[in-house]
Amino acid sequence: MDNLLTPPFRETVLQVMNDGVMILNNKGIVTGANPALAKVLGISGNELEGMPLMAVVPPVEENDEFMQALLDTIYKDCTISNRATPYYKEDGEKIYLSVSVSRLKGNDGQPCGAVLVLRDVTEIEKMRQDEKQLNQDLTKAMRDADESNKALQISLTQGKKVRFILIAAVFCFFCAVGAFFWFNPAFMEIPDTFKPAAASSAKTEYQSMVVTPRPFSRSISLAGVVAPLEELTLVAPFNGIITKTDFFYGERIPRNQTIITLDTSEIASKMRSAFTEYIKSRKKYYELTNWKNTSEVLKARRELEQARRTLNSSKAKTEEDKMLFEKGIIPRNQYDTSFQELKNNESRLVSSQETYRDVLNKGDHEYVEIARMELANAETNYNTLKEKMSRSTVTAPVSGVALRPNSKSGDAKEITSGMSVTEGQPLLSIASLEGLSISAKVDELNINSLQLGQPVTVTGDAFPDHKLKGEIAMISSQAGGEGKVPTFETTIRLPHLPKDVSKNVRIGMTANMQVETYSNENAIMVPFSAINRDGSKVFLRVREKDGTVREVDVETGYTTINEVEILSGIEPGTTILLKQEAF
Repeated sequence: MDNLLTPPFRETVLQVMNDGVMILNNKGIVTGANPALAKVLGISGNELEGMPLMAVVPPVEENDEFMQALLDTIYKDCTISNRATPYYKEDGEKIYLSVSVSRLKGNDGQPCGAVLVLRDVTEIEKMRQDEKQLNQDLTKAMRDADESNKALQISLTQGKKVRFILIAAVFCFFCAVGAFFWFNPAFMEIPDTFKPAAASSAKTEYQSMVVTPRPFSRSISLAGVVAPLEELTLVAPFNGIITKTDFFYGERIPRNQTIITLDTSEIASKMRSAFTEYIKSRKKYYELTNWKNTSEVLKARRELEQARRTLNSSKAKTEEDKMLFEKGIIPRNQYDTSFQELKNNESRLVSSQETYRDVLNKGDHEYVEIARMELANAETNYNTLKEKMSRSTVTAPVSGVALRPNSKSGDAKEITSGMSVTEGQPLLSIASLEGLSISAKVDELNINSLQLGQPVTVTGDAFPDHKLKGEIAMISSQAGGEGKVPTFETTIRLPHLPKDVSKNVRIGMTANMQVETYSNENAIMVPFSAINRDGSKVFLRVREKDGTVREVDVETGYTTINEVEILSGIEPGTTILLKQEAF
């Protein structure tokens, strides 16, 4: 082989080829490579000469298939032709190589090496994969189109049936109505109630009146009991001891006043521990996100490379000892020792590969996700404790009266200095006096006139000179009254209370309310004597400027004791006639 591939001959052959070419001897040592190989493997052809094949290929697990194909050709006397094999460069880039391997034989006819021809077919493989995916998408689209066509055909058939049924039903309905009136002509006669009434024998005299618009409104009067706008219960933010209290029950407390101070030594210790866990979790997460460059992975990779080099050297030595043993130059035991060493090195390589794989798996997506969630939990725990510690000084969120905390279990205690409290334990309640809440009962006749958000005017004996503005915040849907007249609970809220009024208001006082249910600033009101009726027809007699009188149909609205609101039919300034009957 060395005679066939002399430098002049070898350089001439290799330089003119566009594919990457590598020449190996029967020991797996590179004896030649052309410059085109550098474009495929990313290295110089001159650097390869004299290196074993195992040292040329990057030591990553994904290149095992590529490496095994080359070793089978060298040691098992098999030939490869244009086999597409994935190959990973040192920078992690994945490409596809078309590998062709041929054995070289010497003058004695014995194998003396191999020639490897590598061609980059990455683009071809990508096009083949894209074509396969395109075919799958096309098949799925055709299948979806067939299913859509079937569904459309079914919908059209059902639509035709429904349309036919509707046409038949309408036709039958009109036929039935026509037949009914044909056989019952009495229903076509006009009732007597709609015929003009006979003229009254009484003599009627009229007075005139010019209508003018004026304000008109309707309201409902209610009475209720004053309650705080809201009652806020303050609870302990964490477990601790009360070091100071700055309030008395029943006392008025302004907004933002300090009420209770808690000892922070216990929660400060927990917060420091939580911050330590947060730092550890963050360090672990950042380490796993860059796992391939950690010292543990690099160490496992070096051990794997060392095992491969040792195995290559052991294989070469075993082959050499085998040849010497067959020629009788060395004893059997020396060859057996070399063979056993080869087996041991193969086992070490397998063990190194498993160790390297296990180390790499420690940085896979699942472990990174676990570390990310642990970091998020640690950060949340730390921020929660930090937020709780910031509330060690309890302040009043609103202005109001300090009350004993409400507790359904009856175990609420008065708060004093030196007392131990647990997280969530009620400390006190504050009845907000920045606004008022008034509860009233409304009967069933007026409840439907009320609506949420309706304005309410509030007066009281404690503030007789003030008319406060509120609105309806709640209307109960269930009646009460315990068997008496049904009433409905209604709540009126006054969100803002003037300071000069709030100091005179006490919880439990009575308040009077006026709820305006209807208002018209330009209402036209006429006396009952102007209203005329003819069956269901309501009309007014209007005198024109020329003295003629005509009847005008009108629409009526609300009524008072002696007047009626006219919603439509006449305009302001119209002269109407008021009747006065005389017998």
